[in-house]
Amino acid sequence: MEGREHGVAAVTLAFRGVLVDLDSAEEAVVYELARRHGVAPMDRGRALAARLRELEAERGGLAGAADALAAERGFRWAPSGAEVVRLVAGACRTLAGVRSALERLEIPAVAVAAAEPEIVESALRPLDGAFAAVVTGRRPRAALRAALDRAGMPADRVVHVAADRAELHIAAALGMRTASPAQLAHLVAGGALAATP
Repeated sequence: MEGREHGVAAVTLAFRGVLVDLDSAEEAVVYELARRHGVAPMDRGRALAARLRELEAERGGLAGAADALAAERGFRWAPSGAEVVRLVAGACRTLAGVRSALERLEIPAVAVAAAEPEIVESALRPLDGAFAAVVTGRRPRAALRAALDRAGMPADRVVHVAADRAELHIAAALGMRTASPAQLAHLVAGGALAATP
C-alpha cells in the first residue's frame, strides 16, 4: 500500500497491541490476584486474563469484568473492580518503537481504544501531543466509528492499524484500509504515510 498513490490521509491506531501492551498488564494483575488466593497459574495468568477479556466483552468494561471474575473464581480478597482498573492502568506500558513511528508520521494519527478512559489516559500520557485525537468506546465498532468522525476523512482514506484480527475485520467492514503493526513500521519507514501534496 502506498500512501501517496492511494490518498491515505489519516491513520487510526489500536490501543491494545499497537500502542500499549495491555495484555501483559492484565496478565500481571490477575496473576497476582490468583497468587493472593493460593493459586499459582503455570501460564503466568494468560488464561485468567483471557477469561477477564471475555467477561469484559460481556459486561462492557473492565471493572465489572474484574468483579465477575473474582466472584466466578471465589477470590474473596480481590480488590474492587475500580481498583483493578487502577492497577492495570499503572501496569500498562507503551510498546517499543511507538514513539519513533508516531514522530515519523506526517499525517494525522488517532488513537482508538475499547478500554476504560482511565487506562487510556494513563498509558498514553508519555505520548502527549502525538495524536490528533484519542477516542475511547466500550466496543471496537463504536470506537472505530468515532475515530472516523474525528479523523474527518472518508473511510477509504484512513488506514486502521491493529493486532486483533476481529478489529481489522470491523475496520474493513466500515470501509477503512487495514494494516498490521509490522506493516505500519514498513509503511512509515518507506514514507508511504507521508502527507499528500
